[in-house]
Amino acid sequence: MESFKVHFVKSGKWYAAFVPELPGAHSQGRTLAEARENIKEAIALVLESNRKRFRSPS
Repeated sequence: MESFKVHFVKSGKWYAAFVPELPGAHSQGRTLAEARENIKEAIALVLESNRKRFRSPS
C-alpha cells in the first residue's frame, strides 16, 4: 500500500487538503474528517489516472 504525506490548511469554515508529491491530488471539506475522506478519493483517482496514462503497451 502506498502512503503519502497530506497537508491540511484551514481557510474560513473549510479545510483544504493536498499532497505535495502527487500533483493533482487536492480536495476540501467542511470538516477535517470530510477533507480526509475526500483526499483519499482524490489520491485514488490521480493514481488510477496516472496508471492508465503511463501504462506500458502490451
